[in-house]
Amino acid sequence: MENELYNNKYRIPSARAYWHDYNEGTYHVTICTDKREHFFGEIRGDKMILSRLGMQATKSLNELNAKYNDASVLSFVVMPIIFI
Repeated sequence: MENELYNNKYRIPSARAYWHDYNEGTYHVTICTDKREHFFGEIRGDKMILSRLGMQATKSLNELNAKYNDASVLSFVVMPIIFI
């Protein structure tokens, strides 16, 4: 790359998976919360218990297929970070 900066400010390496063909329109998305807070729920015993925000995220992801004809969610999981 000739210029390592973006708008003369910063440049980060690409987060794209080198092994994935992005031209096919299939994407893998991972969302992490600020400071890895458990906004979406928590694990109790061996079960994921969704918070209200986790339930809303699940509902919204399920509704994307009906709302947008040109987009589809094939699978997803809402989960917390587990610290060992």
